[in-house]
Amino acid sequence: MKINRVNVILISLVLTIFLLFGHHHPARSAADSSIYEKAQQAQPIFLKYLEKIVNIDSQTNDTQGLMQVENLIIQQLKSLGPEIKTVTAKPNAGNTIVATIAGTGRGRILLLAHTDTVFKQGTVAQRPFKIVNGKAFGPGVMDDKGGILLGVEALKIIKETNFTNFETITFLI
Repeated sequence: MKINRVNVILISLVLTIFLLFGHHHPARSAADSSIYEKAQQAQPIFLKYLEKIVNIDSQTNDTQGLMQVENLIIQQLKSLGPEIKTVTAKPNAGNTIVATIAGTGRGRILLLAHTDTVFKQGTVAQRPFKIVNGKAFGPGVMDDKGGILLGVEALKIIKETNFTNFETITFLI
């Protein structure tokens, strides 16, 4: 079984949340044992969505590109059941997405990411998403489109494992 950087980052994020807030959660040991498996299972869909959003030009002032990326993210988040708000970022292009999931425990967690990239319009046509030797390449793969999707996947795993030992998790994008 090959371990790649995406899985390591995703597992690290989920384990950090569990370690910070899960020490008295009765389902913790069962959840811990399945996190790696769930991350492995999520990888093909994760890479499909990563390719989809990386292949959208979304420079800081590209309203159309930012809206496309935002819509894909909102679509992914809706399946998780959080409260989702969009706040206009005027005078800047795009919006801020605020997704909040309520738990039953204590502690508030804030995840941050951003949809824009530094790459000018047309960069995707020159350097589209690709995977070479197990590594993903393309405009915004690690800064920060990959980070957005890692946050979404972490929230999915938290939901799938019924982990609720937190007050709220807010994902600000």
